[in-house]
Amino acid sequence: MMKYQREAFKELNESGCANTMKEHTRVAVDALQAGGVCKNKAISLVAQSLNALRNCGVKVPSNIPWYK
Repeated sequence: MMKYQREAFKELNESGCANTMKEHTRVAVDALQAGGVCKNKAISLVAQSLNALRNCGVKVPSNIPWYK
């Protein structure tokens, strides 16, 4: 999963696309699936994580992991 995340965030960084929660969510779901988690479970886990982040006041990503 970590390898997938590194590759996906490298692509995001190099693409020039916006650093958004939508992109981070996509990477998180895809990384879990790359690690063998079924799609529905991956979506559920990421949704729980997003809710926890929102409850802590996080609304936007502060950086692209490994690319500050």
